Amino acid sequence: GKIKDPDENDSFSIRVDWGQGLGTQVEVPAGSKSFEITTKPYVDDKPDGTASDEYTITVTIDDHRFGTGTGSLPITVNNVPPSIDFVLEPSSVVLGSPVSLTHTVTDPAQIWFAHDEGLQVHLDWGDGQNDIIVPIGPGPIISTHKYANVGTYTIMVRATDDDLGETIETINAVVSPPPPPSAPTNLRVDLVGMSRIQLAWTDTSNNESGFAIERCSNRGCNNFVEID
Repeated sequence: GKIKDPDENDSFSIRVDWGQGLGTQVEVPAGSKSFEITTKPYVDDKPDGTASDEYTITVTIDDHRFGTGTGSLPITVNNVPPSIDFVLEPSSVVLGSPVSLTHTVTDPAQIWFAHDEGLQVHLDWGDGQNDIIVPIGPGPIISTHKYANVGTYTIMVRATDDDLGETIETINAVVSPPPPPSAPTNLRVDLVGMSRIQLAWTDTSNNESGFAIERCSNRGCNNFVEID
């Protein structure tokens, strides 16, 4: 601000009311023609449910000799939407295995508890399942999920606050089929009768659902047909 006073020998006390119930006061030496005061942080725009709010900054100047002056200035405080940091592990998922999304939501108005800003995290896993998470304080949150089918899914992370602030981020999760079982080994054929044989083999995997026995009737043929 600029100071106009006919007496250049006056010194001044200047008080600023920022419109949120907080004030700042400084002393200005004699002969000063201007002053500069840094604003206090506006940690939130109140009331809740509005994207911006109007405040009035009021300045009062006192020349220490019963002379005072006032001035005012309107100011608009805009809500800042929350920000999201997240990591998907693993980015390539094997069907049947869980995927973990570690996400951290921050807001400049949040002091400690989530109700400072009414923060919420909305997770859309891309397969029809949705989760809503209310953080209880700063720090990472881990959400897990299992996909029922292979494919590429777009995960949407949406963070909201109580002042219409919204931030949306997306990331892809690639779900691949599990590796096939390793082939059985040591196949043996034992003759146990004129019309019977016995088959034996070594199972080398633990993720098969069963075994198929195929037969080809003639020497050198390759038209195998499943028989059991």
